[in-house]
Amino acid sequence: MRTIVAALALAALTACVGDSEEGTRFAERGIALTAPSTWSVTGFSVNVTPHRLVAASYDVRAADVEGDCGGQAAVTRLPRDGAYLVLIDYGAYPRSVDTDDFGEERPTSGRDEPFRRDRFAHFECFGPSHAFLFVIEGRALQAHLGIGSDATAERRDEAVEVLRSIIVERDPP
Repeated sequence: MRTIVAALALAALTACVGDSEEGTRFAERGIALTAPSTWSVTGFSVNVTPHRLVAASYDVRAADVEGDCGGQAAVTRLPRDGAYLVLIDYGAYPRSVDTDDFGEERPTSGRDEPFRRDRFAHFECFGPSHAFLFVIEGRALQAHLGIGSDATAERRDEAVEVLRSIIVERDPP
């Protein structure tokens, strides 16, 4: 059964990824993002809810978002010059969450704005990262940006652009 689920997930992922000049577009569960073509994306977790995915400047696997602290396996492999984005989809807002913290917007401009000190913490599952809680088209989303200690300004910019590229195309399944 697990093999069938993995094969179906791989088929769905393959059908929803496309390359362009801007990078690779990934779409699943009604959410899309664009990452540089050199980045990898796990696809959303199957067995962990709320569902999550990891987009990273290094290789990540579908298994990296399953199990306790889904996403942590990818986070722990962050290279010193790398970056990652963990995206958690809570579903319909406000029904899916018991907090008002999701009113915040994603950063839309400014190179350093996403890296404000008040966004940074050491999170149990997502390591030292910058956290964002926001709503797009009625979907409550949480994102963590992790940046390696030797990451270039270009790598940081890539991570921010992945965050900014997130769109909601339809209601959650």
